[in-house]
Amino acid sequence: MGKKRLQQPVIDPSLSIKAVTKGSVWAISEKDVIRMWKEATRDAEVKKNVNHYLDIFKSAFIIEEIKEDVTLVRKSYEQHGYKVAQIMFDETMLFTWAVKKKPIIHVTDLTYENIRYISTTELLEVLNRNFGGGWESLSRSVQNIILSNFDVSTVILPKDRLHKKGGFYEKKVKDGFEVLELEKGGWVEAIFAKQKSELEDDDIPSSDSIET
Repeated sequence: MGKKRLQQPVIDPSLSIKAVTKGSVWAISEKDVIRMWKEATRDAEVKKNVNHYLDIFKSAFIIEEIKEDVTLVRKSYEQHGYKVAQIMFDETMLFTWAVKKKPIIHVTDLTYENIRYISTTELLEVLNRNFGGGWESLSRSVQNIILSNFDVSTVILPKDRLHKKGGFYEKKVKDGFEVLELEKGGWVEAIFAKQKSELEDDDIPSSDSIET
């Protein structure tokens, strides 16, 4: 059976909680989370399984329950980038949640789910914050996650040869690759990355299957 080609994932703004997965949850915002949960308060099945659905959202969001919904506490969370809202299923089941998207800062934050929702620029920023030894310093599992959504190539050259007219660097940039340059003495490792326009579903395993 042939492989199905997938375009870059797009989230349906009318998506309900029941349709969200640990992959698609990365495509939504804090406002979407709050809207979905408020709409779901009328769903008896969601009410019975709050923790199940909450676990899915927690794969991409920090969700903290505020026990005392007072102005100072609420403002403190909001000052740190959280969206705060009350989710009321009934008078005996009322939550005040502070919601914030998990930041992707370190290479260890990358997963097969969220790699599909970051740009090439964002990827290179993550790599730049984590590099010591270059591309080869990454574990094979992290490299595989990155390569599932990006074309990546590297070259190590003396500083004065890296930007040579008509060379590898110039050709890659013309092909639409973005570049991260890492200086190593008189040498530079250039890491070229470009987001793949299409993905093959057979090549995108779940993070649950990754060995640590």
